[in-house]
Amino acid sequence: MLRKIKVYGALKKFLDWETGTFLADISNVAEVGRFLVANWPSVEKHMQDQHYKVFVGSYNVSEEELNLPIGQTEEI
Repeated sequence: MLRKIKVYGALKKFLDWETGTFLADISNVAEVGRFLVANWPSVEKHMQDQHYKVFVGSYNVSEEELNLPIGQTEEI
């Protein structure tokens, strides 16, 4: 299922993507990282020293939940 991925702040600036919004076929939050690295290889090094909050809809995802299925929500 195509889902809307939104990035903000320093990550949005690093990606130099004006809207900060992407569409990707992903099934869990961990795949978002793989999507970003596949499309912007330099983002992996940039993200290593950062801390991020990840939301699926309005739900704040914990580190333990990154590999769990997202369900039917369309926005991350």
